[in-house]
Amino acid sequence: MTNEIDTSTALKLGINILNKWKCTNTQIADILGFCDNTFQNFYGDAKCPTLTTEQLERLSYIVNIHAALNTRFSNSENVYGFMSMENQNEFFNGRTPLSVIYEESSSIHSLRAVCRRIEGMSDR
Repeated sequence: MTNEIDTSTALKLGINILNKWKCTNTQIADILGFCDNTFQNFYGDAKCPTLTTEQLERLSYIVNIHAALNTRFSNSENVYGFMSMENQNEFFNGRTPLSVIYEESSSIHSLRAVCRRIEGMSDR
């Protein structure tokens, strides 16, 4: 048995989640750490680019956020809409989770921080 990741499937899953969060293609490319041309080429011919360790980590955070939202909420409107809803807790400070992620999309730290916050919500 091998532990290799099917990067094509992982990328498609991540893109599907980001599309359901209502991200634009430019936002998706930035959040996943792609230059716009690489992402557009993938989208155009469905051939998966080689993913870096960081891009795989970004995909992991996106999937973990999605899983935590599915645990926390029972309806798809909240599961997919939460990322665009303003949140008043101290960490988000009136911003949407997606805006926090996108504000520093070149940094994986904001994606990690949002993931941890949302995972923490599902434990309550």
